[in-house]
Amino acid sequence: MSAETPTHAQLLGHVGLTAMLIREAAQKAKASDLATATQLLDQISADVLTIGSTIADLADALGCGPETVEEMRGGLSRINGFRACQGLGGRA
Repeated sequence: MSAETPTHAQLLGHVGLTAMLIREAAQKAKASDLATATQLLDQISADVLTIGSTIADLADALGCGPETVEEMRGGLSRINGFRACQGLGGRA
């Protein structure tokens, strides 16, 4: 049995669907007890890993894998910089 390479639309569809499922799980977690919320967070973590893998496959299929990784690193650097400055409040 040979596995066919998914189309770009299929890969994007997987990301979109997984994002919808994460949102649904987050909404359920808000109204859940701690044990259920913990299970839902575990599921969200697995879903986010699926999204990351799918995006990596799509970036490779589009021929922009290294550029995508560089964009992600740059974004993470900006986020980390912002987080480091939170709470400073501009006071000397």
